[in-house]
Formats: sequence, C-alpha cells, structure tokens
Amino acid sequence: MKLLISLIIAFLTFSNQCLSQSSSSTSSSSSSSGCPENYSGENCDIFNHYVNFYYAAPPGPDTIEFVGLFGENHNNLSIKVGGHDCVTRNVNYFRISCFLDYSLNLYELYDVEITQNDFTWFREDFYGPLIEDCGNGQFYMGACQCHIGWTGQNCDIEALPFVTSITPVSVHGGMITLTGWFGSDPTQLSIEIGSDQAIVHMAQPSSIIGYVTQGPNGVAGNRDVKIYNSNNVLVYTGIGQFSYDSNLCFNNCFNMGICNNGVCECLYPWVGDFCSHTIDSNLCQCSTTN
Repeated sequence: MKLLISLIIAFLTFSNQCLSQSSSSTSSSSSSSGCPENYSGENCDIFNHYVNFYYAAPPGPDTIEFVGLFGENHNNLSIKVGGHDCVTRNVNYFRISCFLDYSLNLYELYDVEITQNDFTWFREDFYGPLIEDCGNGQFYMGACQCHIGWTGQNCDIEALPFVTSITPVSVHGGMITLTGWFGSDPTQLSIEIGSDQAIVHMAQPSSIIGYVTQGPNGVAGNRDVKIYNSNNVLVYTGIGQFSYDSNLCFNNCFNMGICNNGVCECLYPWVGDFCSHTIDSNLCQCSTTN
C-alpha cells in the first residue's frame, strides 16, 4: 500500500511541476530550501497541497471535485471558486469535493483558492463549469476540445478545408495524398496544384488521394495548393506546399524497380523508363501527360 501511495505521489508531483509555470502558491510561513519536496515552513511541517485536475459540475449549484495532493491533515480547510465559498463535502489524500451554492456563467473561467494548514494554493482562471454539449468534441478542464475540422465553443461549427501535409511526386507527376480537413462532404471539392487540376480518386474528411500530372516542363520545384468548393470559391491556399522532386521516380517505378536519384533501375523482366512493362510485353509505357 505504501508503494502504491508513493507511486501516485510521484505521478501527481510530476503533473504539478508541469502546471507550476501558470499557477502560484502562497504560504503564511516562510519555506525552507532544505525541506523535502512539497513541504515548507521553518520546521518543514507544512504540506504544500495542490490541484492538477477537476471534475466540473454544471453551471448551477452543484458539487465540484478537485484532484491533486492534499496530505493527511486538513486543518481550517476552505475552498473558494470565483471568490465564492465551496462547502467541503469530502476530503482525502488525493481528492476534495465541495458544494458550490452559486450559479457560474458557462464558458467562463474562475480563480480557485484552497487553504489548509496555513498554506494557500491559488490558480487564476482555472475552473470552468461543465459544458454538456460539446458536439464534435469533448469537455476537458473548462472548455470543449474540438475534433479536427470543428471549432466554436460547442465544437458545432465546421472549419474550412485545410491541408496539413501532401506527398511529393517526381517531376513526371504521380499519385498524391493530402491530409488535413476537407469537410463532411469532401467529394464536392476540387484540388489545384500550381496551375493544373489534380484528379481526385478518393476523398474522405481527413484525406484525399489523387493524381497530378507532370510539372511545367518537367522541372522540379514547389507549387501552390488551392482548394475550391462546389461553387468554385477558393477556400484554401497553401503557398509552395506541394513539391515536384527530381530525386523521386514516377509512381515509384511501379514497384518493379529501384529508384536511384530519379532514375528507375528495373528488376528483370521489367523494362521501360518507369518499369511499366515486361520484355515480351506489347504494352506501351504509361503516359505521364494524362
């Protein structure tokens, strides 16, 4: 049991260090540099409690639960949320629950102050009431955390399309994969690479797979990426986000050869500039212009 408590204390101590840059604590007794971690006072007898998480309640009067390290002694315990008293319901080493008989405003953050054993832990704009409808997201620590592609206080506003990454191709063109956000109906979008329109083969909300022709005069370099909606309105521009790379091979030599600095070295019996057909095949090499 002691080992378990020690492990939990170590974890919560690490979490508290991450929060220390944005929180402050004050003590009525001077702390000693020679005290063990989380203790202060002339005799190192004051436990420096802290909070690193909470279970929020709805805006109306309700019970709030704070999680952290609170020690074994809780003399003169008082809790304030937004300057209002929160009456203690239950307290142990790791949790404090209290009843706030006051209606807070949704979407606002409030200061929290917890005092016990002549030590006060305080953090500004720390507590936010529970938002029960986060739509395309989930509530965490006072706000809705939206899934990719959604925004707004309730994560109910669909974001405009954007590209986070796009695979480069050879100077001869080839298959491309775009990742990002492309809306709930991405099939209505059109993609433009430089001055050429990409051919879309598959479109999903978070990825688009398509084909792009060779760059101007087959020259390597970066090109802009543009996305248009169904009304042909430009909704996204990525300056120089796409790359024609002279070290890549067209469609990776159709996986029938090894690409060496932009030149396909075909595996027998495959031949052609892009290893696209066999020695005894009558098939023509695949076009790079369509």
